[in-house]
Amino acid sequence: MLRKFLKIFYIKLIKKYYKSFYSLSIGRNTVIHRPKKLEGAQNIYIGNNSFIGSDAWLATFPTYHGIKYSPKIIIEDNVSIGRYANITAIDQITIKSGCLISEFFYTSDHSHGYDPSLGIYPAEQQLFSKGKVTIGPGCFIGFRVCVMPGVNIGKGCVVGSNSVVTKDLPDFTIAVGVPAKAIKRFNFDTKTWVNIEL
Repeated sequence: MLRKFLKIFYIKLIKKYYKSFYSLSIGRNTVIHRPKKLEGAQNIYIGNNSFIGSDAWLATFPTYHGIKYSPKIIIEDNVSIGRYANITAIDQITIKSGCLISEFFYTSDHSHGYDPSLGIYPAEQQLFSKGKVTIGPGCFIGFRVCVMPGVNIGKGCVVGSNSVVTKDLPDFTIAVGVPAKAIKRFNFDTKTWVNIEL
């Protein structure tokens, strides 16, 4: 009984802290456990019953070196993200309901420009959107997966550990590798994962 009370108290305390200190929009029973950094939190929306592990970096950049952007990070209901996640946006990143994402996950919708003729370091150059990122509902994303800008991962996909997703994945596929390639698709008639001819 005491343990349940302390858990509820902890969730309410954390939620109140992040809402007031960071202007974060956070749903019921959602926990962000000791983030490393939260930037542009007014543009981050997290639904109900979600969990983000410790040492995450979540960032939206409304301005960067004088350039204005309209960023959003949307994490829907019942999403679980492991420790050391890195999610940054100048456009939009959406993680839909029911996703399970392992540790050291990385996704971004942009990159630094790199023009050596400017004579300034890459970190000081303009950011460029390379397309919105969407991870569909019910996906299982493995350890150390990178989802690159402009990628749309369909519903119910599985992405193997250490994969780098550079292209869209259709619903209910398993993808692995660098770059990630779809190797299996779920067959609802036989209820099995079937090899895709490469």
